[in-house]
Amino acid sequence: MKKVAIFGSTGSVGRATIEVIRHLKSEFMISAIAAGTNYQRLVKQVIETKPKFVITSDEKTKEKLYKLLTKVNAGKITILTGEQGLSQVAIDDEIDILVMAMSGTKGIIPLIKAIEEKKRIALSTKELLVSFGSIIMQKANQYGAEIIPIDSELAGLHQCLSGRNPDEVKKLIITASGGPFFKRKNMSNISISEALKHPVWKMGKKITVDSATLANKGLEVIETSRLFSIPPEKIEVLIHPQSIIHALVEFNDNSTLAQLSLPDMRLCIQYALTFPKRVKSLVQSLDLSEQKKLEFYSPHQNRFPALKLAYQALKTDGTAPCIFNAANEVAVGYFLAGKIGFNMIPKIIDRTLKALPIINNPTLLDLLKYEERALKYAERII
Repeated sequence: MKKVAIFGSTGSVGRATIEVIRHLKSEFMISAIAAGTNYQRLVKQVIETKPKFVITSDEKTKEKLYKLLTKVNAGKITILTGEQGLSQVAIDDEIDILVMAMSGTKGIIPLIKAIEEKKRIALSTKELLVSFGSIIMQKANQYGAEIIPIDSELAGLHQCLSGRNPDEVKKLIITASGGPFFKRKNMSNISISEALKHPVWKMGKKITVDSATLANKGLEVIETSRLFSIPPEKIEVLIHPQSIIHALVEFNDNSTLAQLSLPDMRLCIQYALTFPKRVKSLVQSLDLSEQKKLEFYSPHQNRFPALKLAYQALKTDGTAPCIFNAANEVAVGYFLAGKIGFNMIPKIIDRTLKALPIINNPTLLDLLKYEERALKYAERII
């Protein structure tokens, strides 16, 4: 029986992970869950999963959680808070797998501690690999920790590349649904509600806006390069509105392998938990006879400049990907607050990248400092 910690349990990936583990209850159990301030949903998850540890973002949320758990007589549970609580659980001997599904980059220290304890990391938080990928992969190689991506495109690449020689790879291709605007020519006056109407996936607001700008695909390009040690010129993005083919690998002999499945995050989550085993999942079988057409388009980088900026940041390397991610986070936050227009998001990223000097081969401390500098600079622009 493998014991799992879920950091970000109340989000869409966290909730799906609980569903998958309920399905695989003979092989996995949940020993810890962590969330921000959504203590009401957290209470329901505690009652269902009966974890040993619960981690909240702060003392105020902890107090509210404790009162509700006392009312329902939830039993003996250790409630922890903040980064210290996450780190304590990350190194606990009882945890075999850490599902990292927190949004943003706040979980970097607990993640590194889990890597140093040789845990398996099922990684959903793409911002961590984008901003701190060089450090994360260096630590993973040093300590022999497994990092298996939950993201559908990277999970697809992981499956196509499993056991393959990287020198035989000619090109990696990740697909994008294209979001709601891939056919739209006039990108002005886009409302928040329009940007949040994703045609395929049900996700949080931030990642949904990232999908609309294609910044999300840019983040995945950087992730792909970090995780698989592939240079940017060997990574391609294709818009595939049906979201059936998630990733393709073209080899030196011009043959191509692809990973296909219905668009359902539960399959990626289960893959990360059970790898290398394959067991029955909650996801329906793919019937290709029902798929009348599979379409593919090259993305228009002039229409989606955030994708172009992500490639530039990856090629520049050093602190540039960290700056890209931080500036994008600020810009999307202000867009969702109704304070800037949709088209301002890539402009803020561009200005922040141009303003801050780049450090090559940065340390973790360098990256943390530059993340803070980029956040503040992007806010000043706005």
